[in-house]
Amino acid sequence: MTTFADIQSRIARVLEDPAGTRFSAGLIEEAVRLALATLDQRLPRVLTTEVVLGQGGRDQPLTAPVNCLYLISLNLMRGTQPGREMEPEVEFSYQFEDEGLLLHFSGRRVPKGGDRLRLTYAASHKLQGLDGAETTTLPAAYESALVNGGAGHACLLHATRLAETYGTRPNEVSRLLEISRLRLEDYALTLSNLKMIQAFGFPPGFSLDDQDACR
Repeated sequence: MTTFADIQSRIARVLEDPAGTRFSAGLIEEAVRLALATLDQRLPRVLTTEVVLGQGGRDQPLTAPVNCLYLISLNLMRGTQPGREMEPEVEFSYQFEDEGLLLHFSGRRVPKGGDRLRLTYAASHKLQGLDGAETTTLPAAYESALVNGGAGHACLLHATRLAETYGTRPNEVSRLLEISRLRLEDYALTLSNLKMIQAFGFPPGFSLDDQDACR
């Protein structure tokens, strides 16, 4: 299983700084977080969970699924019948509250006690050893992309720090910014390609690129 330490070491080698003399461990750690945030936006984990409701009513407070970013779809099930997917904003809405998830049913279908909710949701990726994660959820196919994205963000962070340091040569900052631009562009392209080769029938709710994320 690939760990954060493995990714950190690969990024340091890509940056030709295995000893960490130019890119500190802390800087690379933050760079990996930034790259993971982009990955979570473009290619999050898609998970499903079911909850049995103890009581009926339009408002249903639930424990939020672990690492949940947002809901993709919601089915109100009665017995073993799967039911149809409910329409967001028309039949239901939700909001996060502390560690919980508050669902509000605004349409004709109101849950009863004993009904089941099937929630499909987007979840963030984890790397063992980063921010207390005990396991890695990142598919092996994404690892090289993450290394490239992490290296791009590391160059950008380093360039920003150098630009604020007295006596830094302008050409050094320019060189780092150019490397960062190329690597992050390649990272974005790789994520788009990975998305295209996913199984057909990708669920709604995902941003394909920066422009799509704004719509």
